[in-house]
Amino acid sequence: MAEPRRRAAIILAAAAGFAAGLATGVGYHAAHPSVSLDSKTGAMPRRFRTTVVRVIDGDTVVLQNGLHLRYRNVNSPEIIEVREKTEDYALEAMELNRSLVENRAVVVETGREGMDRYGRLIGSILLEDGQRVEEVIVSEGLAKVVPYDPEDPLLPAMRKKEAAACAAQKGIWAVPEAKNPPFVAGAESKTYHLVTCPHAARIAEENRVYYPTEEAAAATGRTPCRHCLGGR
Repeated sequence: MAEPRRRAAIILAAAAGFAAGLATGVGYHAAHPSVSLDSKTGAMPRRFRTTVVRVIDGDTVVLQNGLHLRYRNVNSPEIIEVREKTEDYALEAMELNRSLVENRAVVVETGREGMDRYGRLIGSILLEDGQRVEEVIVSEGLAKVVPYDPEDPLLPAMRKKEAAACAAQKGIWAVPEAKNPPFVAGAESKTYHLVTCPHAARIAEENRVYYPTEEAAAATGRTPCRHCLGGR
């Protein structure tokens, strides 16, 4: 009984924190002396140092100045107050995020997106080894790639990490409805197919590389099969 109680407590605390954050979030310029507006443009700096004071879930944190930071180009499973509705691997995504950034000094890098409709800053947190937190979470199969900016230069690398996690059936890709990604290619092939394509049936299982989206397959430099995808 201990584990279900612990899980319920985590869900309730996370949901309460999320609601409180939305209600009390303030602008980044309100409290953090190391984050100042550009004196000429009034714009937010491209990069700045701060501290993560709380992790809300797998893709959102609260910075020292009270501003909520939403990781760019990813979406992790949702934590919902009614625990039965909390999505698979939501708690694991939150715990991984906590282990990486909570109560740590970090470097935030903002993108072109600015703020979302909830007043959250869209950006990345850079780790000491050069990785971005959202890359790590996607690599572990605990978030999907969902572009905020379709032209973001970071997307191709993110999609490759998502495809690798999918192929390894990590995290959310081990959930039954996610186990059958629609696109596949041979390890040495330059072409990707729908898994239902007759040409895909010829690929030996040990040589198969699966992709959750067509964008992820295309990001590897492969081209679509003329038979099943019209070579588009």
